[in-house]
Amino acid sequence: MRENVPHLLVLDVDNTLFDWLPYYSESNTALLATLAELIDVPYPLLLEEFKQLLAHYDRKNSFILQGLPSLATKAARVDRETVYRRCSEVFLQRATAALTPYPGTVVTLATAKRYRPHVKIVALTDSPASEAVWKIEHLGLAAYFDGIYGLDNPPLVPSPAVLEEIITACKKYRGTIKRMPSKCEKPSTKGLEMIMHDFGINASEKDRVIYVGDNLKKDIALGKKAGVLTCWSEFGVPADNYSLSKTFSLSPACKIRQNVPNRDDLRLSPDVTLSKFSDILNHLF
Repeated sequence: MRENVPHLLVLDVDNTLFDWLPYYSESNTALLATLAELIDVPYPLLLEEFKQLLAHYDRKNSFILQGLPSLATKAARVDRETVYRRCSEVFLQRATAALTPYPGTVVTLATAKRYRPHVKIVALTDSPASEAVWKIEHLGLAAYFDGIYGLDNPPLVPSPAVLEEIITACKKYRGTIKRMPSKCEKPSTKGLEMIMHDFGINASEKDRVIYVGDNLKKDIALGKKAGVLTCWSEFGVPADNYSLSKTFSLSPACKIRQNVPNRDDLRLSPDVTLSKFSDILNHLF
C-alpha cells in the first residue's frame, strides 16, 4: 500500500483507454475513399487536402469533412446532404467499430470506483473535449469518469449526423466537461493543474496524484514537470505497423514532429511502467 493514498487518477484517452491508430486511420481512410467516389475526385488529391487542413489546426480533429476544398468546389454539382450522410455513415461505422477499450479497462475502473470511491478519475486529452466525451461514451466508460478535460471545439463543425452523436453523448454525460484553450495542449502542465484545482488538490498534495499516458513526449514529460507520479502505458505504444503506417500517411509532417517522441524524449524515465491497464490498481491500494 502506498504511504500517501491517491486522491486523483488522471488518464490520457487515446492509446491509454483504447487503440487510437485503427480508430483514426480506418475511419478517415474510408471517409476519403467514399468522398472520392461520391464527388468524382481522385483519392490522392483528397488525402493531400486532408493533410494540409490538419496542418492548420493546433489540436487533434477527426471531423474535417466540410473543410476539404474539393468538396467546396463541387458543392453546386453534388447533393451535399447525401454526401454528408453517406460519409458520416461510413466514418461512424469504422470509428465506433474501433472504439473498444483495452483488455481489463472496464473491470479496473469499476474496481477503483467500488473500493477507492474517494479517488476521482479524470480524463485529460489533446482531442476536443466534446469528441473525447463521445469516445468515452462509446467505450462504455463514461460512468467511471468524474471529469473529461480536452481542448476547445475546433472551428469546423462536424457533419450533422456526427454532430448529433457528439451532442447526445455530451448531454448524457453526468460528470464535468471542461473545454480548454490550446495553450493547455500537452506537454503543458496547465491542463493537469486545472484538474488539480477543480478537484481540490493543492500544490503540496502532488503525491496524491497519478497521471497515466502512453506518450513519452507529451504525457510523461508533462507529468514529470508537474511533479506527480507518472505511469507510462507501455501497452498503448503502437505495435501494429499497418495501422501506424496508415496513420502516418494521413498525417502532415508537422503533426508527426509534434506528437511522435524523438531520441531525447525516449530518455525520459516514467516512475512506473504499466504492461497492462489493470496494473494501475497496484498504485491505488
